[in-house]
Amino acid sequence: VPVKDNPRMFALESDDRGIIFVAAAFEFGYVQPDIMGGYEYISLSERLDSTENILYVYSILIENNIVHFLSPKKIYKYDIQNDELSVVDINSMGVTDAHRLVKIGDKMIIADRSTGFLEYDGDTVKLLPNSDLVKSKFYTVLLPYSDNEILVTPYGERAFLYDLRNGEINYSFINA
Repeated sequence: VPVKDNPRMFALESDDRGIIFVAAAFEFGYVQPDIMGGYEYISLSERLDSTENILYVYSILIENNIVHFLSPKKIYKYDIQNDELSVVDINSMGVTDAHRLVKIGDKMIIADRSTGFLEYDGDTVKLLPNSDLVKSKFYTVLLPYSDNEILVTPYGERAFLYDLRNGEINYSFINA
């Protein structure tokens, strides 16, 4: 993917039009077809007043024509239809080291090493039950297991299920 300054990429997602969104180190944007039949990279981060605070953009979630780019302390929201970029300061809500953003059922979930799991509604975050049991870890994968459960794989540890309703953790869901 031809991205400015060839940064380390952390996530790629495509929308229903085939546009590829890119989350990378110090950069985020999208790749679209150009008029010559090739591809061109459009930087969204260049639209911000200050790019030195971007750091890493780890995850992308596309929901209702809004692309959410997750960085440790901010979520950059790109409105596809209106071609507008806005910023949600999740650091002001207690989030200091977010690294995963996923859709589970009808909820958007953030994994933050400092606080645990949070529900994100597009503007604010709410701590999920028993988040103290899942904080201080780096999660390599969060996958939907059911409408209310996440299959979680912490780096270097065994997988478990996390129940969004009550915060229960289940390690015995896999029969050895």
